[in-house]
Amino acid sequence: LDHKEWHRFGGRMVSLSHPLLFSLLFCFGELIFAQIKYSTPEEVKVGTIIGNIAKDLGLDVSTLINRRFRIVPGAHVALFEVNPNNGALYVHKTLDREQLCDINGACLMDLKIVAENPLEIHYLDIQASDKGQPPMTTDCRVIIKIQDVNDNKPEIEVTSLSSMVPEDSKQGTVISLISVTDMDSGLNGKVICSLTENVPFELKPSFKENMYSLVTTETLDRETVSHYDISITA
Repeated sequence: LDHKEWHRFGGRMVSLSHPLLFSLLFCFGELIFAQIKYSTPEEVKVGTIIGNIAKDLGLDVSTLINRRFRIVPGAHVALFEVNPNNGALYVHKTLDREQLCDINGACLMDLKIVAENPLEIHYLDIQASDKGQPPMTTDCRVIIKIQDVNDNKPEIEVTSLSSMVPEDSKQGTVISLISVTDMDSGLNGKVICSLTENVPFELKPSFKENMYSLVTTETLDRETVSHYDISITA
């Protein structure tokens, strides 16, 4: 998230009749985008409701408390709060336009709202613009952190160094190179490989992640066993 500094211009004269226009852009788990605009004059009383997030986005109000729906502490969290009982966004501290807004009449604030069970993190930029002609605005952006779900199967690629293995091969002879990939990220992308039991082979991990070598663990005797069926599980 591109955090921007607040610029303060002391003594700048701005009419109190200019309301602040807040534009919030949300994205929730089902990737449905919505743009909501709230307007409030500066110097409104603390506790003034400027919008209802739950109502405007169609959220289930009865789940907000259990999901700990809240604004995460940050640089500008003190200005606003959200009521977990009804989803209302309200003024928590006095809004002073002269202190909040840039000289061009626009100001930008960022909030992070979290809901748990399942975890959703919403990075919000709140845009403020004046009512001049033309109005001065800035862009509203959103960055969404989407948690990975373990929904991809690992893929195994085998590179055989030889189609035939001499029975007098030394213990530790490399038979094949095994590469395993998983499109998932984080812990969901970690792969553990296992080999068929009771065979004279083993998987040796490489220094490179998810790379293995299939090697012999003992001398092979063709007269005893002429071939092996090996399964590698990831």
